[in-house]
Amino acid sequence: MVTFAKKMLAAGAYLKEEYIPKQAYRIFNTWMGDPVRLVMLDAVIKEIKANNLLKNAKNIGTQLQVDLRDLETRYPGHLMNTRGAGTFCAIDCENATIRDEFVKTARQKGLQMGGCGERTVRFRPSLVFQSHHLKIAMDILNETCKELY
Repeated sequence: MVTFAKKMLAAGAYLKEEYIPKQAYRIFNTWMGDPVRLVMLDAVIKEIKANNLLKNAKNIGTQLQVDLRDLETRYPGHLMNTRGAGTFCAIDCENATIRDEFVKTARQKGLQMGGCGERTVRFRPSLVFQSHHLKIAMDILNETCKELY
């Protein structure tokens, strides 16, 4: 089963026939197939293709993981388990308390990110996230690590 949501301007799911619910409206989305959203989605997809934003996300995501692994090396025991696909990346902290302080400190410095699960910091930048944005983000993460560790 695959799901998609608001970033695609229409929420929904596609799945094998055997998973289709027998009751109506068991799979519900915000706009229930609003045709205007499909026109908007078409424009978004054209922009993604015209500006090679998927290739950009893959390349920047690879560099983000390299940079996060560098932080792991410089702050062993504090940061670990870098992982991700494209720019959707994560790194673990020692525990939830330290993770929450890490996220709070980075946010106060201007970096928007969130906690996830027991001790994970999650990165989900937009498709237009470029290398100069990554440099700003990593500068803030480096400052945060120096301050906390």
